Amino acid sequence: MEGVLYHEECLMKLARRGELTKEDPNTGERKSLIPSISDFIMIKAAVKVLEKCKITTKLFEQEKVPTIPLVVERLYTVDAELGDIIQEAKNKSDSRMIVKFTEVLREKLLTRFPDFGTDRELHRFGNYLNPSLKGLHLKLLKIKSQTKEELEEKLGEWKPELENNDDIDDPEEVSEPPSKLTATEMLRKQMREEERRSDMGGSAVFSNSSASTATVSSFRKECQSYEALPDTASDIDQLDWWRNHQEQFPLLSYCVRVVFAVPVASSKSERVFSVAGRTVTAQRANLSPEKVEDVVIVNSNVSILREMGMWK
Repeated sequence: MEGVLYHEECLMKLARRGELTKEDPNTGERKSLIPSISDFIMIKAAVKVLEKCKITTKLFEQEKVPTIPLVVERLYTVDAELGDIIQEAKNKSDSRMIVKFTEVLREKLLTRFPDFGTDRELHRFGNYLNPSLKGLHLKLLKIKSQTKEELEEKLGEWKPELENNDDIDDPEEVSEPPSKLTATEMLRKQMREEERRSDMGGSAVFSNSSASTATVSSFRKECQSYEALPDTASDIDQLDWWRNHQEQFPLLSYCVRVVFAVPVASSKSERVFSVAGRTVTAQRANLSPEKVEDVVIVNSNVSILREMGMWK
């Protein structure tokens, strides 16, 4: 559709000259193959709607930044933006089709990603471990405490040697600069006071826990200190942030190394398979598996090798 809009001026000139027509086999009339003015208006509106999904797809396909922490926030943002488009279109008399199209798209997204993708465990973990969010959307859906309990349980599976190690000293408080406005700042403003009351109150951090603040586990102490930090900017480098705070939050940092390593999209894997397909051809069918692996790794990481000065 963007290609059609790109050639709109040229197509309209051809339409005015009566070109690009086709005879209707039933009536014998010649009909234009070029979209009408009303068609172009519809296409422009559809492109505006689908642009929100395109941006989301590009964010999820990133390779150099962790994408799991972006899922819930981005799906929440897209849903809000589609809602705004629907509300704006309803105020126009000739936008009935756009409203219907956007409503169907919004419904499909909610079906594909229930509750902004929080039906998946890793998405919930990513939202909580995102230092600019700290589970903001989980709080909205009333599953933040549940998510922290699940994360603590998973930590026991990922790093079982920590089960009896609750003697870690309380982390020192770190002062952070105030954050910039984010896409979910309105939600943050609405829930900040409630979140502080419910999540900074010792035993209230974990809903199913009856432990006092003095006996709370080291993981829960880290959660309390982590959530007490000032909000960070939405565009912060999350890997750098956790690298700088790994000594302050050793358990949460370990969870980050597991969770953030999982890509949201399979685009990178598909590109690697494409490289392999171009490597093993009918003319190069005798390559050993080891040689194919070496060639694919080099081809897939040329940019990194150049940065390291190992490739010209």
